[in-house]
Amino acid sequence: MALFGKNKKEQTKIEKENTKIENPDEEVVYRDGVFEVFRNKTDGKKYGRILKYHGTQKVFEMNDDDFEKWQDANGNFSKYRITYERDEEYFIEKAEIELATSENRGVEGKTAAEAPAQQKNPVNESASAQDAEEAKALIDFYNTSVNSQDSGASALSGASLDQVIGSASICDRKLAEFAVKARGDAKPGTEIKVTIPKALAVFSENCKKELFARVTALPKVYVIYSAHTKRQHSAAGHALVALIPEAAQKIADEFASKNQKVYICEVEKELINREIGSMISNGLIGIRFLHKHGITATLRLSDENMKTRIPFPENIAVRRSMGAFFQDLRNGVPAEKLKNAEFAMYEAFFKATFIQPCAKKTAPDGSLQLSVCIIKDSNGNCLLDLFTAVEIMEASPSCVKFKQENPQDSGYKKWTFDELVAEIRNEKTPATGFMVDKEFIPVQFAGNVLENILKIKEVWDSNGGSFVKKQ
Repeated sequence: MALFGKNKKEQTKIEKENTKIENPDEEVVYRDGVFEVFRNKTDGKKYGRILKYHGTQKVFEMNDDDFEKWQDANGNFSKYRITYERDEEYFIEKAEIELATSENRGVEGKTAAEAPAQQKNPVNESASAQDAEEAKALIDFYNTSVNSQDSGASALSGASLDQVIGSASICDRKLAEFAVKARGDAKPGTEIKVTIPKALAVFSENCKKELFARVTALPKVYVIYSAHTKRQHSAAGHALVALIPEAAQKIADEFASKNQKVYICEVEKELINREIGSMISNGLIGIRFLHKHGITATLRLSDENMKTRIPFPENIAVRRSMGAFFQDLRNGVPAEKLKNAEFAMYEAFFKATFIQPCAKKTAPDGSLQLSVCIIKDSNGNCLLDLFTAVEIMEASPSCVKFKQENPQDSGYKKWTFDELVAEIRNEKTPATGFMVDKEFIPVQFAGNVLENILKIKEVWDSNGGSFVKKQ
């Protein structure tokens, strides 16, 4: 049963085309933005390499027949039908090549993905005649670019922002159509695989790469923030970033009409990269860019680079889960519908490393003592003042005051969840609960709420540190 009711940026890594470092022992015979084929000069063996396999690379041995096809396809693209099999999140799992015969090709000799975009366009159905003409121009640009020899790389480099995001939007829709079809074709309980034609796969990658470059060069972007969490609003795990003020105001008005409290944060050019880093640190999985005429396009974010460069990367899950749960709860979503989100937050707590301002003091008898920052609520209850990141802690007024009162030997203490519980239950300490990143989400975990969380922790521990039922 849910425990809460209605009353109770730096350099970032964006998932994009890998940069290939040449290996003198490899003879590459085929390469595009997501896949390459090479021969090892030492042993003569032939290999395929998936450049983006869940953020890494995957190399597998290839037979002679397929190797010759890939080698020939390097200069005869139209002669072959190339498809990439992807998982439901669009990570490539497998690459296939075959001769492009008339039996396996669709409209005018093209696959379904390579066929011209006609019915669905990136502009709303209620568009004016002028808007419709602009939409037609965007579709024409997509149709010309997706089947070009360089998969649209040259066209995109000289394209307008409208053309770049319009093409990215069409790619998103086509990829979604393939995903829907794959789900419909898959047997219940089996892993879903999405097969994407090479032309669409590579062009989509090029669109996203170019879109990111264009966005980070804009004078200003407009990020939608949640008034309840003081962090980027999470739309199914995606941040909402408008490229023009009109698009930002439109989405803000839509939220207001649904009694969801958000506000627009204007981010200047020099801070855009840092803002995206903040999105990753807050656990968001992607960005949905909003443009005129209702055009939208998504970009996946990866926290792998962030995890290697920041302290306590495990706390990304705490910020993600707390933000998602309390954003929806305070926007009026019934608590019973947020049970999974609430338990995800507790599991993140159980795995977290919380930090708390502390200072070393010399007692009257000359011994060293550790003093930690404790805050009091309006009822006089003492709460451990906890944070998920050093920069969040150091920006907190309570931490600033604590350091001013303890100028010597100040720092922070690390707590696991079990250590927090032991400290709260210790009769010698005044703390009866805790708060986490209170400037963002001022929630007290104390009293009955804390006791119920501890009962849940017992169940989680007895199940081997998981909420997934063991077989």
